[in-house]
Amino acid sequence: MGGANINYPSPMDIDTFVTDSTGTLMLPEALGFGNYELYEQQSPWGYVLDDEPVPFVVDGTQDVVTVTKYNTVQKGTITVHKEGEVFSHVAEAGGLYQPQYEVQGQLGAVYDITALEDIVTPDGIVHAKAGELVATLTTGSDGTATSEPLYLGRYQVSERTAPTGMVLDSEPKEVTSPTLARRCLSPPPMLASSMSGRRWKSASKSCWSRMRPSPSG
Repeated sequence: MGGANINYPSPMDIDTFVTDSTGTLMLPEALGFGNYELYEQQSPWGYVLDDEPVPFVVDGTQDVVTVTKYNTVQKGTITVHKEGEVFSHVAEAGGLYQPQYEVQGQLGAVYDITALEDIVTPDGIVHAKAGELVATLTTGSDGTATSEPLYLGRYQVSERTAPTGMVLDSEPKEVTSPTLARRCLSPPPMLASSMSGRRWKSASKSCWSRMRPSPSG
């Protein structure tokens, strides 16, 4: 979709037009001689809106003036977050000592991002086949990891490796763009802790979100 804008005697929009399936349009009427600017009002699905005007001149030197507007394919990122209970301190009450835990982000959780469908941009280019691994993320010290920009489509997030002492979230989850999605799963507790110092496994939680698509080259 584009709009023609005139700046004399004062700036004003002349009209708004919509491109067809081929990405082109022909104005229904001839424009008078002068300087014009083409503004994109709405980008096609899957492309980033470019609000920079494209100037052009109608001066009679050409029978047909061709104005071209380029768009960048839209992408977005997937962010995952792993958190779980970790030992904090020991509390005493009535002569009994009980371990206390707090939830913290977990370092070292590994996630695979897989395409659930062929990832195809509107120009027909296939960027990933269904079932193809497109990214592997490892959480940092805050329990968070973010993918590189990905083409829009349906993806599956699976936890491959849980941090030491944490429960693996074995249920893959679907993340679909361009809508914002955020889900968390808390597995049942698997605590085997005691004051005797035996090894324990903590309940943990995985969260992941598909961020709204952002401009990307």
